[in-house]
Formats: sequence, C-alpha cells, structure tokens
Amino acid sequence: MRTGARMLVAASAAVILGVSLGASAQASAPAMTFQDEAAAIEWDLAVIAKSKGWTVAEARAQHEAGLRLDRVRDAVAFRLGESAVVGGMLAEEPLGVPSLLIKGTATAEVRQLAAASGVRILDGQPYTAAQLRKRASVVHDRLVGMGYPEVVTAVDIATAGVSATVTAQSGLPATGAALAASLPADLNDLGDGVALAVSGKPAVRRETAAFGGLRNRFNGAARCTSGWSVINSSGTTGVSTAAHCSVNQITHDGVNHPLALQAQHIGSQGDVEWGTTTFPEPDDFHPNGLVIRDVGAVEPIANITLNETICVYGRTTNAEECSTVDALDVTITDSLGTSKRLVAMGHVTQPGDSGGPWYNGVRAYGSHVGEASIDGEPRSVFQVADLYDEALAVRVRTT
Repeated sequence: MRTGARMLVAASAAVILGVSLGASAQASAPAMTFQDEAAAIEWDLAVIAKSKGWTVAEARAQHEAGLRLDRVRDAVAFRLGESAVVGGMLAEEPLGVPSLLIKGTATAEVRQLAAASGVRILDGQPYTAAQLRKRASVVHDRLVGMGYPEVVTAVDIATAGVSATVTAQSGLPATGAALAASLPADLNDLGDGVALAVSGKPAVRRETAAFGGLRNRFNGAARCTSGWSVINSSGTTGVSTAAHCSVNQITHDGVNHPLALQAQHIGSQGDVEWGTTTFPEPDDFHPNGLVIRDVGAVEPIANITLNETICVYGRTTNAEECSTVDALDVTITDSLGTSKRLVAMGHVTQPGDSGGPWYNGVRAYGSHVGEASIDGEPRSVFQVADLYDEALAVRVRTT
C-alpha cells in the first residue's frame, strides 16, 4: 500500500539546450529536426534505456510487452465487458511477464487468448476499476469533510487498495493511526485496503509560477509549458496547458504570442485548460528543444498501465525525461479545488514543466500537472489526454 505526502511545486524561466528563449533566440537557434513515428520510438527507447539502466533491447522488450498487453486488454473487454477489466500491469523488469487484472472468473477462451500473447491473467480481483475509484472518492470526500484543507488519494490496482494523505491540521488527528481510529464506522468498513497518513508538510501545492512543448508565459514571465494542439467540435484549434498556470502568452521562435483562454477545468477530469493563438496550431509537439514530431494517436485511459514507461518534456527541465507509471486515479484537493483521475509517475520533472506533454513515440498520454510524494518519494503527476473531451470539449489533434 502506498502512503505519504504529496507536493506540487512552482514555475521558473525557460532554457533550450542552455540557450535562453529571449528575443534573440530566433536568429541563433539551431535548425529543428522532424521525427516520424519510427524514428520517434527508436529515440524514446534509447532515452528510456539510459534512464532505467537497461539496454535498448530491454527497453524494446518492455515496449512490445505493453503493446501485447493493450491488445489483450481490448480483446478481453470485448468478450467479458469493459467493467470486468480492472487494469493492466507490466512487470518491473523489462523481460517480465505482463498481467491483466480481471474482476470475476476468466473464461478458458480468455486464458487461451492471453497465453498466446504472453500475458498472465490475474482474475478474482475484489473490485472493478469503477468500484476502486468510488472507494477512493468516499475516502477523499470524508477527509475533506472532516476539515483537512489538503487531501490526496490514489488507487493501487495491484493491491486493490486506496492510499490517502492529508496535511496536518490543528484540532484534527495528527497521525495516520489516530486518523484511522477517529473515522466514522462506515469509512472504517471499507476495510484494510485503505492506508492513511498525516503529513507535517503540505500535501498539495500546485505549480504556478503554438503547439505542444512550448513555453507559456504571463505578461512575459515564464510560468508553464504547453501540452498539445487541440480542436473542438466546430473546428477551432488551440493549445492546452495546466489550468492552474494562469498564462496569456506562448513563445514560438523567440516571440511571445497572445494566448486567449477558451476554457479551463479543475475538477472531476483533472487539471487542464486550452486557449487560442494568433497563428496556426498544427498537430505537432516538441520532445526536446530541437526535435518536432506529429501526434499520431491518443492513448486510451483504460490502456495506461502500471509500470509502463513513458516520457515527458517541460521547458524548465529542458530535456526529454522518461519514467514509470506508479499509481492511477490520483485525486488532489487544495485551495484551488479538487482534481481527479490523475496519473502518478516516477519523479523526473521540475517546477515550470507544468502543462507539458507526456507521450510515447508519437502517442499522447497526458499533460503535466505537478510533482508529488508517495511513500516519502517524489512523483510526477499528469492529466490524462484522453479526458480532454470530458474536461474541455476538445480533443488532441492527431495526424
């Protein structure tokens, strides 16, 4: 069970490979390189291998295991129904066997289908994904109702559990054990699958400070990073970033262009906003300061897998960084409100990366929200790109 404090932190100035994004950057910046899907995947595999201490062959093996797992997951959901599939989990080692978690009993056909793709079925899970999400929501709402101003909860499908962390508050229980003992009976009835922690540090602090991977600013001051080019049902295009960023400019070719807010969402579908610019917003994004890629697809939220390795680019970290999915259905509450259905990753980001793209090859996974701590270790947290439509009535533009 994962427990511990979570912290989301603030923005600072942009650098591209050591070159400041000032007014003179357009004249001195090196030429951009375009990567197609095949080149993008090979590039990311090399970065993943370096970041995890693997060989490129091992990184490729995990990538291919994830693709097999996604195919099996979709086939099983078709046969047993979407609600039967709790989620997928890659092995921590690159050559390990991936697993698909199922509520109820797997049929012989499902087992045969999975075995043919080298996937292990873990059936008999106690809760569906929706039931786990509901359990986490009940815990979260009750802790907010008790008077804790900052609350973070997360679902762990591997243990069918829920973790919750609150910021210590005068007059309320100051330890996890005391908090558990003081909870109403109906919350304790959720069982041993709920782990509680009280932190002396802030449990939540959000980052504050055209196309994906550009610097976002407010009146010239660097704040965040753009995530993805988006489009609504009427054909209007724009770019996304995190809703808590409060930006009004986007920097392209060294020029700060106006960015007009269209809609923002901090709530049931995460932390995200979009705005329009005065120039075209193609389906492109930066995985680093000198490379551009087209967006090929959006990863469905149901296929985001525990232990899956994906990458992020933010203008402050200013390098492509890759890490592993650590927790699903993360919810945070602070003075700005409650953001749900976030994903927690191994920690690789810095203040000012907020809003930036999370991806694998040319597939969009999400946009960065902030940094957090689980089990006393920092984590990076992102908004799911597949939920843009529910949050903002826009979708990520794809080729």
